[in-house]
Amino acid sequence: MGGRGSYSGNGSGAGGGKSSAGYTKTYEGKNGGVVYTENSRIEQSNINKNEKAKYSKEHDMCKHLANNGHTVVHLDDRKLSNGSYDILLDGKKAELKSLKGASNIGREGKSAINKQGAEIVVFKFEKFTEKAAKEIVKLQNAKIHGYYYISGDKGLVRF
Repeated sequence: MGGRGSYSGNGSGAGGGKSSAGYTKTYEGKNGGVVYTENSRIEQSNINKNEKAKYSKEHDMCKHLANNGHTVVHLDDRKLSNGSYDILLDGKKAELKSLKGASNIGREGKSAINKQGAEIVVFKFEKFTEKAAKEIVKLQNAKIHGYYYISGDKGLVRF
């Protein structure tokens, strides 16, 4: 199922109906962005409490991206043949990472690209410190790019 990157959202009604491609429009952002979720990802979220919490955290991040004008396809990463990334962000394979501090930025960013098959990384931080800024610069120097935002803020920073 690695070829799902071409999904355009066609076939999904504005009311959140399921499309023939196996996706449901789950959110419409304030600035023209939208979130489509793979139906099997929604089913996976109903397996247990932990999966529901994981889905909720990922979907909140997807909604933040949509509110900043992006098109997001939230994937069932168990079915990917070319990695285990979470979403397609404007057609690019992307991994979602929610971190409390700066200590794991480098490791998580490199893992997303080198092990999970993502092209970009999206970080959500509880707080953004000087150390976090330095870690983001290290990722940029390693040719790893993406976006980050701080919990509670509305914006999105590209790196």
